[in-house]
Amino acid sequence: MQREKGSASKGRTYLSHLHERWSCQMALKRPSDRIGNSSLDANGTRFSAPLPTADLSCLSQMCIARRKRGAYGMEGVTTTPPLGGPQNMKNTRKKGKVSCMRVTVCELPDERRAFAPAWEALVAYVKEQKSELVLLPELPFSAWFGRTPEFKADVWQRAEAEHEVMMRRLPELAPATVLGTHLLTAEGRHLNRGFSWSSAEGYRGIHDKYYFPDEEDFYERRWFDRSPRDFTVAHVQQDLALGFLICTEVMFSEWARHYGRQGANIIVVPRAATRHERWVIAPQMAAIASGAFVLSSNRVDEHLFSGRGLVIDPDGKLLAETSREKPFVTVDIDLEQSTQAKRTYPRDVVE
Repeated sequence: MQREKGSASKGRTYLSHLHERWSCQMALKRPSDRIGNSSLDANGTRFSAPLPTADLSCLSQMCIARRKRGAYGMEGVTTTPPLGGPQNMKNTRKKGKVSCMRVTVCELPDERRAFAPAWEALVAYVKEQKSELVLLPELPFSAWFGRTPEFKADVWQRAEAEHEVMMRRLPELAPATVLGTHLLTAEGRHLNRGFSWSSAEGYRGIHDKYYFPDEEDFYERRWFDRSPRDFTVAHVQQDLALGFLICTEVMFSEWARHYGRQGANIIVVPRAATRHERWVIAPQMAAIASGAFVLSSNRVDEHLFSGRGLVIDPDGKLLAETSREKPFVTVDIDLEQSTQAKRTYPRDVVE
C-alpha cells in the first residue's frame, strides 16, 4: 500500500521526455504481435494492432544482439517467451521462442478526476513503447473505499460497476497483455481477483487475494471474503509462467518461493500501498526467494498512496521505478535470467 499523485499534463511531459531521450536509438522491426495484425475488442469491433518497433530500455542491448543473431526463431514467425524453470532452458531456442519481453509498470491516481487523463496518458505511452506486458495497480478503477471500517453495499456496488466499465476498456492497451485486479461478487462473496487480459485469450481470472489487513485506512478484511487459498502459477500467452502476490500477500515470502519452485519467471504485485520502505524490500525478497522478475504497480495520491512502481530482477536488484514525474516505466527483461537464477542460491537450497 503507498502515496502520491499523477496528471495528464505530467504524463504528456513524460512522453515528450522519453521521445527526446530515445529518438536517437535504433528502431528494430520485429515479428507481428502474437495475434496477427488485427483482433476484436470487447464489443466485437475489429481493430488493427500496431507492430512493435524498438527496444528502448537500458537492458535491451542483450535482447537486440540475440535477435540480430536469430537466436529466438525464424524471421516473421510469431514467437512467445519461454516457461521458467531450469528443466526448460535447453529447449527454448530450438523451438524458436523469445526470452526477451518488454514490461511496463505504473502509478495511477486514486482521485477519479485525475485518473481519467492518467489512463489516456498510459494508453498513449504503452502504444509508443510497444509494451508487451502491462501491470496495473490493485483495484485501480475506483476510489479507495477501504478507509471505511463498515461494509456498505451501495459503495461496493458502485465500485464494482466502475470496474466493470473500465474492464471493457482494456483493449485500449492492446496488443499488450494486461494484468491487474478487479472487484467481483461471486455466490454472495466479495472478492479481489487478479486477472490477465489479452486480445488473443480475453479475460482470465487467475488468483483471489487471500491475505487482508484490518487497520486504519485499510479495513479490507471487513470488505472482502476469502476464496480457498491458491497460489498456483498461471501460464499466460502459452509459455509465460507468472504468479500473483496482491499487495499484502507479498509480505508472505514463502509463497514467492512456492511460485519459483513451480517455474514462475514473473511475479506481479499490484499494490494499494503507503510510503514505507517495506514495500520495496518485500518485493525484492520475493524476487530473491523465487528467482523470478517482480513487477509492481501502485496507486498514488497526496495523502495515503505513494506510487513507486517497481521492476526488480531475479536477484533482487531494482531495475527501474516510477515517480510523480515519470508515472510509467518500461524495461526489456530477459526471462532466461529467471531460468538461470533458479539454479543458484538461495533458490537451489533443498527443503
